[in-house]
Amino acid sequence: MNVFCGMSYITEGSESDFVSEIEKAIKCAVVLGIKTIQIPAFFVSDISTDTELQIAARNLQKACEMAAPHGIYIGPEN
Repeated sequence: MNVFCGMSYITEGSESDFVSEIEKAIKCAVVLGIKTIQIPAFFVSDISTDTELQIAARNLQKACEMAAPHGIYIGPEN
C-alpha cells in the first residue's frame, strides 16, 4: 500500500484525508497480519519547515493512537 507517497500529510487541511487513509491502512494491516505501517516523509511530504514538522507530528501521533489498539506500529520513513 503506497498511497502515502502521493499524498501530503504535512499541510494544513490534510488531516481528514490522512486519517481516512490511515483507517484503510489499519484495516488492511489487521486482515493481513501486518504489524508496521510505513509513512514516507519524502516526495510531497518532504518536511522542510517548522510548520510542516508540527503538522506531520500531529498527524503521525493521531496515526499511532489509531493503530495502537490493533497492535500496529506506525513507522515514519525518511
